[in-house]
Amino acid sequence: SAAQYDLVVATNVLLYFNSTELALALVNVQAMLQPGGWLVHNEARRELDRYSRALDLPPVETRAVPLAQGGQGVAADLYVLHQKR
Repeated sequence: SAAQYDLVVATNVLLYFNSTELALALVNVQAMLQPGGWLVHNEARRELDRYSRALDLPPVETRAVPLAQGGQGVAADLYVLHQKR
């Protein structure tokens, strides 16, 4: 049987995947998570949202996190939190 995890963190990874690779990655993450488990990532793509919802791994929170402020404005990163149903 597959390992069951409470948390999967995939920051600065999913943005390199094409649509097919992204779907396969999410299928694998969903299979490895326990019910109620969490996925955290920082990639905002419509297809990621669509795939995760189809896998019963919907996003529950999305936030921009400010990293630095300078003459060009605020540099920020994003995080998205999903929970397996």
